[in-house]
Amino acid sequence: MNQQAKLVISAAFVALITFNGALAEKKPVKAPDQAPLKALGAIDLAKKIITRENTRLAIEIQNTKRYLATRRITDSRMRQMLRSKIPAAEAMIALNDLILADGQHNLLVATATAILRGDLERNYTKRTDDYSKAPQKVAQNHYQGLIKQEQALLGELKILEQWFAESKTPLNSAAEAIRKLKAQWNVLVKPGLNKKQKELARYIEPTLAMSEKLSGKQQSYKQVLSRVDDTLSAQERKTLILYGTLDDLKKPGQCWAVQTADGFKSEIAAYLDPQTGKLLFMWIIPEG
Repeated sequence: MNQQAKLVISAAFVALITFNGALAEKKPVKAPDQAPLKALGAIDLAKKIITRENTRLAIEIQNTKRYLATRRITDSRMRQMLRSKIPAAEAMIALNDLILADGQHNLLVATATAILRGDLERNYTKRTDDYSKAPQKVAQNHYQGLIKQEQALLGELKILEQWFAESKTPLNSAAEAIRKLKAQWNVLVKPGLNKKQKELARYIEPTLAMSEKLSGKQQSYKQVLSRVDDTLSAQERKTLILYGTLDDLKKPGQCWAVQTADGFKSEIAAYLDPQTGKLLFMWIIPEG
């Protein structure tokens, strides 16, 4: 795959992945632990998801062509809109085939993650539709079916996010650092929070979910260590340091610093190793 194609793919899927925040605000159902999925492996799972998406798109193309052939739609703008869906879906299938053939693990996981988020968005929309006119049993069965489907999708997403959070990949931009932080928040940071920190996390998560509220830049370890050390008292460190220790910042060179400022109890900063993408330190910056 040439460099231009990779850039197009990367831009497309960065845009898709960043709608994470809207989904987080909708509070989807909890993902169950799924041993069979874990045994499959993240990369094989990603390939399966991309192949499944291509099948869905092929069926959508076929159904659209059949519907257009019936000539039931007389409105020219509607017919044109439906026709435009066909080349768009064909292009996406071709793009997915390129990604499968290329076999780059990061690209496979990013693509599959974007597909899953699209599936979850569609599933959520269906689940919140008004079925008041349908018979009660039909509506209830429909809702329960969508809940099960959503649980399965979230189970798959959990495995891909785990892989992405733990994979060692260099960070070449602020956008990559932000995506890495968001993945590692769920996998590395949240499980280790104490009771007080979990309360503070309620204010942090909505901000973390929206990439537009986060910014990243390279800073020296010396600079960020000095800031933390000068800002936090010994007592504050017990609650406001969410991940890592000051010793993790005692090294030469630069790190990626991701920060947000969104008012009281939600201003955070995190520092990541630019070579491995590993989160080293994360803290809440106290007001004032």
